Amino acid sequence: MRRLSCHIRRLRAGIALALLAAMLAAPAVALADRDGGNRDDARGVNLSCTDRETLVRVDEAVCPPNSHRPLFIRKRKCCMNPQSKMHCDHFDHCPNESPS
Repeated sequence: MRRLSCHIRRLRAGIALALLAAMLAAPAVALADRDGGNRDDARGVNLSCTDRETLVRVDEAVCPPNSHRPLFIRKRKCCMNPQSKMHCDHFDHCPNESPS
């Protein structure tokens, strides 16, 4: 058998390392949070206010468990506009079945 030159061995090692790094980096990019962390993890509820408003609080309400789903927590945001008037979003209805 022929021996590979030093240049070819280095090239093979570099390609192998690049492929390994790409395989390890791909899941991290896929799992990255795309909106900067302003969404609730459970359902994707947007918990941020518009540009001119300030988030004052996040309210939670509990949906009791039933035979089709476990305990479920609903969230809503309350924002204050520049005129110091506060408004809150409505709570979503309790789901009949598991949201997952």
